Amino acid sequence: MSFKLIQNKDIDKNKWDTAIANSMFPVSFAFSWYLNSMTEKWAAIVNNDYSIIMPLFFNSKFNKFQIFTPLLTPRLGIFYKKIPSKTQIDNLLKVIIEKANYIDLTFNKFNNINNIYTSKKYFFSLDLFYQYPVIRENYSTYLKRLLNSTNKHYIITGISPNEIISFLHKVNYFKNNKIYTDLRRILSVAILNRMANILAVFSDDNELIGIGIFILSSFTVDLLLIAAENDDEKIIAMIIDKFININAGKTITLNFDCNLSENAKKIYAEFGANQYFVPKIIFKKKTKFLNIFKKNPRKQY
Repeated sequence: MSFKLIQNKDIDKNKWDTAIANSMFPVSFAFSWYLNSMTEKWAAIVNNDYSIIMPLFFNSKFNKFQIFTPLLTPRLGIFYKKIPSKTQIDNLLKVIIEKANYIDLTFNKFNNINNIYTSKKYFFSLDLFYQYPVIRENYSTYLKRLLNSTNKHYIITGISPNEIISFLHKVNYFKNNKIYTDLRRILSVAILNRMANILAVFSDDNELIGIGIFILSSFTVDLLLIAAENDDEKIIAMIIDKFININAGKTITLNFDCNLSENAKKIYAEFGANQYFVPKIIFKKKTKFLNIFKKNPRKQY
């Protein structure tokens, strides 16, 4: 089975989105609408029938070709409906390693990647198939006590992208201003197409004190980010619990892997969520720049 690296404009988006939706572990961030919202300058490795695909973000800088994982796409990796052989995975990765001087990629939980460049990153996953009282029974005692102490706050849905961006600026959520621009673009498309669920927490004096952004797909929901004043774990817990309450009993799985809140990372397990490890590859080599598309070698991908 051969693989080829193609630019975004040459990708059959219908085949792409069907392949993501039918894959073993569909990730909201891997659908074409989300990738295009991030940037039109992404590419992919595909085989002839799109049964094995992998989205990639590229950058060329100082004559060095880099493959990286953007902050707002925390998990991508290789997608397939049927588990490929080790030889197929090795051949796909060979395409990447031959082209890039630097690689920083996070995969998904069904990607069996194991080589000298592989480390592990963890995330949590919680099935929402059961009714809310059943799910809540698995909350830790600490979490239940925490939620019982948040009755002075209230939650609404559907605040505007401008309100979200203003709040994130207020709490200094991102260090890079470009990420705010990327997020605004993602939110605009996601809200328009009803692919986002946004929960906002207000204090009793009507001040915005926390937000959670959930990106939706057919059977999964990915927590894109969660932010609270002073990284308050009570507010974080309240947002996640409210989302679970609203969506309990649906055939969806909630994935938590936002790495921008220390208290969020600590509290995920308190919801009775399962912990998973995903492969992460960081690879660097000293070679001359390799021009993968043979034109415009300094162009951004």
